[in-house]
Amino acid sequence: MPSWRTPKDDNNNNQEGGQNEGGQENATTAVPESFKGTASLADFKDVESLGEAYVSLKQYQGSSIRIPGEEAGDDQRSEFYGKLAEVDGVMLRPDFADAEQSTEFYRSLGAPEKADGYEYVPSEELKDFKVDDGRVAMFKELALKQGLSKSQFSNIMSSIVSADAAGAAKAAEDRTAEIQGLKTDWGDAYDQNMKTALSVAKATGAPEAMIEAIQAGNTGKELNKWLYALATKFEGEGKNLMDNQERREHFTPDEIRGQISDIMGNPKHPYFDSGHPDHKRALMKMVDLQRRVA
Repeated sequence: MPSWRTPKDDNNNNQEGGQNEGGQENATTAVPESFKGTASLADFKDVESLGEAYVSLKQYQGSSIRIPGEEAGDDQRSEFYGKLAEVDGVMLRPDFADAEQSTEFYRSLGAPEKADGYEYVPSEELKDFKVDDGRVAMFKELALKQGLSKSQFSNIMSSIVSADAAGAAKAAEDRTAEIQGLKTDWGDAYDQNMKTALSVAKATGAPEAMIEAIQAGNTGKELNKWLYALATKFEGEGKNLMDNQERREHFTPDEIRGQISDIMGNPKHPYFDSGHPDHKRALMKMVDLQRRVA
């Protein structure tokens, strides 16, 4: 070897001459001229590795599934779908216009065969909330028709019941606020006036559900006031529904203020006549009336 040549120079010369370090022909120089400069060939050190890659590629192509093109016929497509169906984890999209295919598809996702295959188990916070069995049965039938899985039905049912419970709680809260407002308006006469309202409902043939609601305290403030006001308008036999003013023991704050106003507006009332035999009783009544609206 001439003194001016080095192993590196020899290596470069071998590569330039078409050989690699092992003396084998380099893949990038062994291929035809038209393929030289192809970037993908740079990964192969020699013709042998290129050949091995080609053989592996052909084996892969032999086991792969080719997607039929636009010109493929029905038989080719059926063969393609048949091969796909054999691949684990691959699910073919059904023809949803075909009832049998769509039913099979939904069942593969967890839909039961019958509506009673669904189950609703309330969460801990909803276990005491009463759910209508007929309504649950209706949702089961609807879920089956739509192909819902058991878990989907359970989740949707939980959301529905949760919304129902929240609505019921809000309604109860509103009723409590209305009752409290009516008690404020009617004061000590609340119980007495509610009895009158109930009597009016019964006497006028109100639906049984309304009567039960009044008795349970589940009717609104405006309805109760309307029923009571109705009693004050009755004449004849209906007037018995309204307690006689003299026999009543409880009055609303407005009624008490009205009594005070009547007394103060009557100069001849015993309240103003110290010599009247009822003067003392009138004074005590005025003190009591003032106390009840204080």
